[in-house]
Amino acid sequence: MLRTAEAVDRTIASARDNRPDAAEESPQSTANWAAALAGARQAVELSRGPDADDATRMRAASFLAEMEQTDRS
Repeated sequence: MLRTAEAVDRTIASARDNRPDAAEESPQSTANWAAALAGARQAVELSRGPDADDATRMRAASFLAEMEQTDRS
């Protein structure tokens, strides 16, 4: 369970690092946004593993919902 939680947390942290400032409009920020959104989706997939706990699933789902609310694509 701990390994999955750690993997989800690392994936979310990486996605947060890739997420550009909302005011930033450049090809690089668009690529970073796509990478951040993909990372959020990957975190959800990781959290669906059999050894993930409810808190891990909620963190992943909440982050994906946050990203999708502000999806710029």
